[in-house]
Amino acid sequence: MDDVRKIIEIDQCEFDDYYQLPTFAFIFAKLSGLKLEYIMIGDCVMIVNNQTITDHRVDCLFEQGKFSIKSNDEVDKKTILQNIRKLANKPDGYWIGSLDKSSINHVINGSLEVTSDHIVLMTDGFYDFYTQNSGYNFGELIEMRKESTNIDPIYGKKDDASILIIDV
Repeated sequence: MDDVRKIIEIDQCEFDDYYQLPTFAFIFAKLSGLKLEYIMIGDCVMIVNNQTITDHRVDCLFEQGKFSIKSNDEVDKKTILQNIRKLANKPDGYWIGSLDKSSINHVINGSLEVTSDHIVLMTDGFYDFYTQNSGYNFGELIEMRKESTNIDPIYGKKDDASILIIDV
């Protein structure tokens, strides 16, 4: 992270507006035999043993923002989203991966024994698509998502939609 900060020339600054920097969510997982260890931050999703595992710390804030946007035609979506983003990596907000080095101190970690045939890792964009189309298998969903031109009504763009399926 220090190398990236140096390359983009923020390594020496006291940057008060970290919300303007790029953010990311991630899941790192290690499978040893049937023991799965993981760390995650942000709104990625892992499905294993019929459990959905994710970082829910941002959910409430984004739901409030979505409600504000949906319930008011006069609302400035950009301002609402920026205000939520200003809460990134703050104790009264939510934690997300970023060039603010403190974010890494707030990952969620865990471990479990895998009893399912596969582990599925996905971005929030694919997870939203998955929950709206739960009658299909992952292969069908991937093909459907490739063909989808749906634009997110809140964010006004097509959300990222990545999935990784690991056979155990």
